Amino acid sequence: MIKKLTFSGFRGQSKSYEFGDANSISGRNGVGKSSIKEAVCITFAGTDSAGNRVPLHLISLDADKLKVEAETNKALLTRTLTKKKNGTLTLEKGEISRTLTAQELENMLCSPELFLSVFVPGAFMRFPAKTKHAVLNSVLTRLDRRALLQEMCGVDLSQHAYEKITYNRRPDLIAMDFAAMRRMKQGHLDHNTGAIAGLKAPARCTEPTIPEECAMLPHLRQEYEAWSRYHVACSLYSERQRAVTAAQEENARRAAAKAQLQKELSEEQLNEVPTELDISGDMAALEAQKKVLPAEPLQLTVVESDHCPACGQVVGEKHREYVREENHKVVEAYKAVCTEVNEHNLQIRFKVDLLKASKEKNQAAVKRVVEKNQQLDLRRARLETKIKDLVDMAVPAGLEEPTRPAYGEVTAELVDKVRNVVKAYEKEKAQFDFYVQQTNEAAEKIGLLEKDSALLTNQINELQHIEDCVKQLPAREFAMREELLTLPGYKFVVDDDISLIDSRGIPYALLSCAEQTAADVMVSLKLNELMPRKVGMIFVDNAELLDGNTKQFIMEECSKQAMQLFFVYVDTAVPDVTVSVL
Repeated sequence: MIKKLTFSGFRGQSKSYEFGDANSISGRNGVGKSSIKEAVCITFAGTDSAGNRVPLHLISLDADKLKVEAETNKALLTRTLTKKKNGTLTLEKGEISRTLTAQELENMLCSPELFLSVFVPGAFMRFPAKTKHAVLNSVLTRLDRRALLQEMCGVDLSQHAYEKITYNRRPDLIAMDFAAMRRMKQGHLDHNTGAIAGLKAPARCTEPTIPEECAMLPHLRQEYEAWSRYHVACSLYSERQRAVTAAQEENARRAAAKAQLQKELSEEQLNEVPTELDISGDMAALEAQKKVLPAEPLQLTVVESDHCPACGQVVGEKHREYVREENHKVVEAYKAVCTEVNEHNLQIRFKVDLLKASKEKNQAAVKRVVEKNQQLDLRRARLETKIKDLVDMAVPAGLEEPTRPAYGEVTAELVDKVRNVVKAYEKEKAQFDFYVQQTNEAAEKIGLLEKDSALLTNQINELQHIEDCVKQLPAREFAMREELLTLPGYKFVVDDDISLIDSRGIPYALLSCAEQTAADVMVSLKLNELMPRKVGMIFVDNAELLDGNTKQFIMEECSKQAMQLFFVYVDTAVPDVTVSVL
């Protein structure tokens, strides 16, 4: 119950009012009577009286926000709303104050639509059909559709086949779910019928006769295996003999090759290396025989002038000629000695060159013999390696010649011919056994399919029965809820929309304004009565249209339900809003 209501920045007004249990609000049009209703609606529902979620039109033109404080007998509720669509909601209880969200307030009270349906008579009838159904479903005791449908059709709907069905939807959608299950079962039944027809198709197969070859085949196989072992033994004996002969021939070849290699090895003898020539002594003797050139002889001085510069004697041409001849003799004698020495030394040098040439020739011969001996050593080593590698092969031991079987030879063609006859019989026998097995399995499958088909038939009939019951569910539910929706002098009409008719059968839309106002109040009182958590307030506009009996009934009903009542009158004689406690 609201004890005091204060608002500011609200439709150009800033007012404060105090209320009692039953209140009378009067004043002429436009003075602010409806502002009280709008202030209560935005405080407790967050909307205006028409259900608009963000009622910015309630904010005064000269204000940035509106603020409403509603003091109840339990707490103080404060709501603000700005032109930027922001707002706060604060609940103060004693010294405790906390901010609420719209969802938290709705959880504490009720939905905005339900609050408006009770507090504002006529709001419920102006809501769209979907909202009306939601409001009624929220106040009416929710029926257990599964239990109700189970009672109607006599089928246990808690079993596994039906546990996925959602029952809190429209009945036609529930019926569609059961119809889909029925069609699925019918499809399985048709499949079983086709499978049974296919399994009952006739198939002919006779048991084959056992041929005589079946008794012959084991003996033929034994004889053929004996002859096969004999042929294998002969083949092994021949291969062993060929291996012995080949080994003996290979050993003979290796012995001949070994003898040849030993012969070549004996022929490959090393050459004697010649003695290295020593010419140092001869070279020293020849060096000792070399001669040295004599010193150049002295010559007489030729005086070119008439007087000798040394003694001053007169020198004539004859004397100068004599001196020249003597000097020529001395020079010729010196040249002859030099020529003799040079020729002697040249002979000595020639002998030295001959010694050096013989030394080099001796060294080359020694080198050739050493290199040839090295090649011979390598060849002898290779020959010795080959001789060493030529080892005699191991000659395999000979085998005993196999014994020929005493009975005639059994060929593979004969065995194959008998085996083919036996295989043909075994194939026919396997086909017959498979036919017998398939026939037995088909009979077993037919039994299972017939049993499954009988079960499917029962399930299809059960689903059809449930589907028929679901179609009757709305009428059954409305009949059960009709008692709860009984109003004095009026009756709810529930179909796609929710409407009212009065006791005379006149629909709500055709009632007069006074009758519609009375009907709206009756609906609000009934909704508050059915609510688990009561709204506890009702704002009756145009109360002057109601007669005295109706007002008295409303006051008694509000007193019974502990509702706070607001009667609103239009009085042109009152210049401002007047609130009085009745």
